[in-house]
Amino acid sequence: MPARLLSSGDRLSRLALGLAIALTTVTLIGLLRDLHLGGNEWKQGDWLISNAAGWLRRGPMGSALLAIADALRLSPLVVVILVQAVLTLIVAGGLVAEMMRHRMTPARWLLCFSPASPLLFWGAYPQGSGRKELFAFAALSLVVQIAHCRRWLWPLTGGALVLLAVGMVGHEINILLAPVVVLALWLALRGAGIGLAPRLAIAGAAFGAAALAAAFALRFGRVADAAPLCAPLLRRGLAAPFCSGAISWMSHDAAFGHHQVRQVLTILGNGDALRGLATQAVVVLVALLPLIATIRASRSADVLAGLLLGCLLLLAPIYPVATDWDRWLGVSVGAFLFLTLILSDLGLCRLAEAPAPRLWPVLAGLSLVWGLHASVGMDPFGLFRTLGTQAVFLGRLATG
Repeated sequence: MPARLLSSGDRLSRLALGLAIALTTVTLIGLLRDLHLGGNEWKQGDWLISNAAGWLRRGPMGSALLAIADALRLSPLVVVILVQAVLTLIVAGGLVAEMMRHRMTPARWLLCFSPASPLLFWGAYPQGSGRKELFAFAALSLVVQIAHCRRWLWPLTGGALVLLAVGMVGHEINILLAPVVVLALWLALRGAGIGLAPRLAIAGAAFGAAALAAAFALRFGRVADAAPLCAPLLRRGLAAPFCSGAISWMSHDAAFGHHQVRQVLTILGNGDALRGLATQAVVVLVALLPLIATIRASRSADVLAGLLLGCLLLLAPIYPVATDWDRWLGVSVGAFLFLTLILSDLGLCRLAEAPAPRLWPVLAGLSLVWGLHASVGMDPFGLFRTLGTQAVFLGRLATG
């Protein structure tokens, strides 16, 4: 496929490959911009939540990153951004590899580049990129390769399980995504001819680790005062505002999160939370239109519809207490994307060539302009605004 892609007249495949590389580049430039600005209180702040005030959910990962930074004599911010960049490249690399293996049809285009799909969402709204769901997505990216790299089956499987385990320690969202990774591994290993006993052992180990991670997160959910979490970062040269986002959130409970959700919905609804909820429902529905059209045209519509619904429901527990609703949508769509690619590679579902000859270009164009927001609502033309911001940043960086 790669040789045919580069030498033939398959214009759509070349466009998809170019777009994927461009979006990944935009995302990486965004991380570079974060480094230049001294870090983002959410994008990087969440990674540096530590156990400085005692055991705390997400704390072990932050403490480990601080220890690594000290050992390497680097700023913790540099270490975090390097990890974010590597994981982003693993995810993007897995998707690009899939694009190079298969002819890009309109249906596959809409699947890979819907508004909430990882590469497009991250490129259009950098605030939603670099988050810890990267671990689960990177794990899924490795699993997708199993069907094509049988001799690397066990290293890929082991790598996926390690990424999932580390991710579950780092953020609860990866615990919610554990069933997706386990299902993906189950399907890929079964397709590779691995017997029932090893698959059951792998699934049992993954779910056992997820249960332990969930119990830890529930037991050590918050701290009374977030100031001790900030002190190690201030000593290492980070500015005080860096602690005002995810780190300060560690002193709040679920009731505070629910209040914040109601507040952002009320703002979205011009003073009415229910109207805001209805508005957000429209935003989500439009963002899902490319996927819905692809599913309806598929020969496996029932399977794919159930899969999308399941991926959306997996994250239902966090919607009432965390405001990043568009980001949660992006996580669900990313999970659906990887599972669909695996099913397609194994011949367990068949995508149509295109939803409709005249409809798919409209949906593809809609995906580029229907920008989502990390919280609720939408950011029309967000991709183009981001491109402008990144261009200005690179220009200023080049000119000193």
